[in-house]
Amino acid sequence: MVYCLSGGRSAAAADKLSELGFKQVFNMDGGIMKWKSANKSVVTNAEVISKSGMTMDEFLKAVSAEKKVLVDFNAVWCGPCKKMLPILEALAENNKDKFVLMEVDADENSALMEEMKIDAIPYLQLYENGKLVWSNEGFTEEAEIKKVLGLK
Repeated sequence: MVYCLSGGRSAAAADKLSELGFKQVFNMDGGIMKWKSANKSVVTNAEVISKSGMTMDEFLKAVSAEKKVLVDFNAVWCGPCKKMLPILEALAENNKDKFVLMEVDADENSALMEEMKIDAIPYLQLYENGKLVWSNEGFTEEAEIKKVLGLK
């Protein structure tokens, strides 16, 4: 049985184990994020580590800017996140007057992710005046992002 945070790395590991001849290989689809979002318990024998990261109040204050705020929930190990990041950063740099890009690391903000019930990455949200107006799970093409942001 293998699992990871969102299911991508463990799926690759499960495939490799099968290739190596293991007969019974199980992958937790969606990873521990999906497991926790289904309100299933997680039991460990490790010490409880105090949670850090952004609070919901801090998040809500950050997305209440006058400009549009595009929130990118990601992780440094996530392949689709790494592929999308240069696109998002270039759009933000070239359109500073239209929107702000806010990056939220899923690992550093696990409590926030749980509270918001976000169980997969990459995950984009667009806020206007503090209100969520669009969201998308998974890799998003540049053309779609431009369309949602009203860019040419």
